[in-house]
Amino acid sequence: TSLWGGTPASYGILSAQDALLALNDGNGKYMILVTDGAANCKPETVDMGMFNFSLWFDAFDDSLTTNIQAANDAGITTYVVGIGIPDAVTPTQQDGNPDNINPLQELSKAALAGGAAVDPMGDPMDSTPEYYVGNDAVSLQAALAGITGTIPSCVV
Repeated sequence: TSLWGGTPASYGILSAQDALLALNDGNGKYMILVTDGAANCKPETVDMGMFNFSLWFDAFDDSLTTNIQAANDAGITTYVVGIGIPDAVTPTQQDGNPDNINPLQELSKAALAGGAAVDPMGDPMDSTPEYYVGNDAVSLQAALAGITGTIPSCVV
């Protein structure tokens, strides 16, 4: 609640991973990451304790894909849903969005790392999202229904 509109996706992934790994119920483990922007608020910079706008908000959290890959390696599949993700390199300016990255490509890398990309053999560097797209209520509902339809059973 103190991140003022940031996108601390790694914190969410790490928290969910810890909770899922603590379960010893023999069931499959799945996470769904739904985001409307590129990850920022990288844990290493936020955990330093002192507020720094550029480090927290304008720097891309490249550990998101690494954390999702680690979860996948531990047996947790991650589905990624993007809402309104642009396919363009972001400008370098103090605007609360990570600088000089293509959010579509970065989220596609995360989806591929999670083991549940729309096209598991897709290229994260092209303009086709490898994540589920939910740009409006109808497409978001369809994406979530499609995801839950691939999971043997789902308890939230």
